[in-house]
Amino acid sequence: MIGGMEWFARSLKRKLEDRDLDKIEETLLVLIASKEKVTDVRNLSPFAKMPFKIHDLLQIGLRRNIELAEASIRELNRQNVTTSMVLVRAVFETASLLFDSANRVVDVAKKDDVKVLDELDKFLMDVLVGFKSKDWASSEEFVARNVLTIIQRIGKQLDIDMMWFYEGLSEHAHPNYLGMMATYRLTAEVGNPIVKYADSPNESRDASIKIAVGGLAMGLDMTKMALERHATIANQFATLAERGIHEGGTWPTDLEYPIKRQ
Repeated sequence: MIGGMEWFARSLKRKLEDRDLDKIEETLLVLIASKEKVTDVRNLSPFAKMPFKIHDLLQIGLRRNIELAEASIRELNRQNVTTSMVLVRAVFETASLLFDSANRVVDVAKKDDVKVLDELDKFLMDVLVGFKSKDWASSEEFVARNVLTIIQRIGKQLDIDMMWFYEGLSEHAHPNYLGMMATYRLTAEVGNPIVKYADSPNESRDASIKIAVGGLAMGLDMTKMALERHATIANQFATLAERGIHEGGTWPTDLEYPIKRQ
C-alpha cells in the first residue's frame, strides 16, 4: 500500500515477470501527480469556455481512470478475471476518449482555423454531457460518442490493433465463452464424467490475466499521452478560441484583446 492505494503484489510480479508491472505503477504515479485539486478557469482563458472544457474533461477522466486502475490492480492481485476485465475495459474506453479528445484539440490548434471551432465544441459537449439512453438523458441535444468508432480511429492513427485488445477485454467481460466456461470451469479429462469448477486462481486464468494487464498498461499510457499532448498546445488553443470569439464580434469591450500570455 502506498498512500492508501493498493499496488501490484510481489507474487503477481513474479508470476508475470515478462510483463513490466513496475512501469504500470510508474505511469499511475505520474497520473496521480497530474491531478489538480482546484482550477482557476481564468488562468485558462478569461472569457473563452472551450479551453476549460477540454481541461475539465481531462481532469475528470484522469480521476475516473485512477480510480478504475486502482480497483483493477486490486482485482488482478486476486486474479479475479471477470472483475479485472470489466474494470480494465472501462480504463481502456475512458483513455481512448481522452486521447481522441486531446488529439482533436491539437489538430484544431495546428490548423489555426476558427471555422472548425464549432464542430469541436459540439464534440466536447457530447463527450461531457451526452447520453446514450434517451430514457436517462436530461437533454436530447447532446449524444454520447461511440467508443468503438473512437478506438478504431486511434488504432489507425497509432498503427496498433486496438480492437484486438478491446474485443479480448469485452469477450471476458461479457457472459460469453471466455467470460464464463473458460474462466469458471476446469477442462475435464477425456472420458472422465467428473467436471471440476474453478473458484480461485488457477493456471487456466493466466493468459486472461496477461490480457488484462496489457489493456491496463495501454489505457494508462494513452491517458498520460492525452495529458501531455494537450499541455503542449493548451495556450495556442486558448488563443485560437479567443480569436474566434473576437472575430465573431462578441468579445467584451471591457476586456483587453489579445490576451497576453507568458
